[in-house]
Amino acid sequence: SLHLLYNQEYIKSGIMQSNFPLFELRSPATWYDAPYQFSDLVNCSDYTSNSSMLLDCWRNAPLDSILAAQVSSQMTNNWANIPYSPTVGTDWLIDQPMWAIGSDYDGPPFITGTNKDEFYSFIDLTLPDTYAVAYTSIFAGVGFDPVIAQAIMDFYGVTPTNSITGNYTYDYARIYSDWWRCSVRYQLEQLGDNTDN
Repeated sequence: SLHLLYNQEYIKSGIMQSNFPLFELRSPATWYDAPYQFSDLVNCSDYTSNSSMLLDCWRNAPLDSILAAQVSSQMTNNWANIPYSPTVGTDWLIDQPMWAIGSDYDGPPFITGTNKDEFYSFIDLTLPDTYAVAYTSIFAGVGFDPVIAQAIMDFYGVTPTNSITGNYTYDYARIYSDWWRCSVRYQLEQLGDNTDN
């Protein structure tokens, strides 16, 4: 989606899979100490004072360490979204995709959508099958707002004694899949009838 917004002179059209506009991308201010945390997780913390040695260490880090770092809570530093993202608020990426694609969008035409039950690919099946896990996942996803989190759980009928799928982990995966689908629909509504471009 970012290529459709900026630096688009070589792009004629696009297909955007998954939930392209929902996640807020990091800005220079919200990267916090992520490079240092990543260095620690992939055993490169000895090289943080020398950028070329650090880059060399990152490039040679074992794949399993990199994948483990990607999902480590240590990387988020109160960042509710994915730990790695392009950086907005720069010369290359000026604004968040959610706001940049709107009714005045004049970039190349595109098709977008999500897979059915897409979030199931991202769930951690090692988590306990409990209401607390489902609630906490929704709670974190809505910016730690307990009123909104409870309203969502109530809307879906997920309670401490009722799982709508028979597994609370799958419950929050179903909710997140709907959330992703809704964000794409919202984005398309913002575009309106923009078929002349």
